[in-house]
Amino acid sequence: MGRFFDMDNPFFSFMGRIADLFLLNMLFLLSCVPAFAVFYVTTALKLPFLLCMALICLSTVLIGPAISALYYVSMKLIRKEESYLHKDFFHSFKQNLKQGAVIQLIIAVAAIILAWDIYIVRHMENPSNVLFVIFLIIAVILINIYIYVYPLQAKFFNSIRNTFQNALLMAIAHLPYTAVMFVVTLIPLFILLIPNARTQFLLIFIYLCIGPTLGIYAKSALFVKIFDKYIPKEEDAEEQPSEETDGTDGAAGAGDTDMIEAPDQTDASPEDQS
Repeated sequence: MGRFFDMDNPFFSFMGRIADLFLLNMLFLLSCVPAFAVFYVTTALKLPFLLCMALICLSTVLIGPAISALYYVSMKLIRKEESYLHKDFFHSFKQNLKQGAVIQLIIAVAAIILAWDIYIVRHMENPSNVLFVIFLIIAVILINIYIYVYPLQAKFFNSIRNTFQNALLMAIAHLPYTAVMFVVTLIPLFILLIPNARTQFLLIFIYLCIGPTLGIYAKSALFVKIFDKYIPKEEDAEEQPSEETDGTDGAAGAGDTDMIEAPDQTDASPEDQS
């Protein structure tokens, strides 16, 4: 009986981790409030379509830095490093605010344009299956870039262009991991396809409570394994100091050069990554 009440007991460790993820999820949902509010207002006011899309895109800019912060904290939890959840989250959010907002805006605009193209193709008088397949392939590529771009931003110093480039290269280089994370990312879509309204509502509620952070935590376990291959060991760094690259350009291609690991973001100044 004494072991059951031991705080190192697997049950208490598991429940403690669930509580951590729930707290992180609440912090993440706060960043989504502007997007939810703008979507509700634009829908209620029945504004022109293009204006609605523009406002929704702009309202999502805080989501990007929040996702980067989630990955930063989650990877520290996976590595069992000392972590102060809310402090680490907000420090990472602040440091990644500028780049994360731009990355999110780019992805949001690309996703809306692609969704509109697919809608047009499917509602043509003579729908083109070739165009539909092409757009689906582009959508898969965009989702895979989305999967990798935020953890890359959380872990490495880089320019926005190189971050996108490395996201694509790493998604291809680690295809088995990419396939698993692709399925995890599409779980919300699977929930929306459930025909039973009561079951769907219950699963949506559960997902909103912890789902986004739980998915990122699961993917972080894979990203830790992936990123370890690109972080030079301390011994190698000491033997070959001349091979370190300039922090201005950050990482080049994911397959040919070492990438510059960002220092602990709780200690770094926000200007270091701008």
